[in-house]
Amino acid sequence: MACAPTGSGKTLAFVLPLLCHLQEPRTGGVRALIVSPTKELAEQVCICCLLHNAPSGLWCCIDEI
Repeated sequence: MACAPTGSGKTLAFVLPLLCHLQEPRTGGVRALIVSPTKELAEQVCICCLLHNAPSGLWCCIDEI
């Protein structure tokens, strides 16, 4: 277990390898699923994805169960 201050890039470190993998060509459908324990963390991950993959055309959404 590790601890790091807010704004240190933890979410980006988690999302960046996924975004790199998703740059490979594929046809349609859901290509990744991130499960989050809280809605706040899900929103943070979604915002990070949107900010760092805008040119790629990939998008994300949050679905509550």
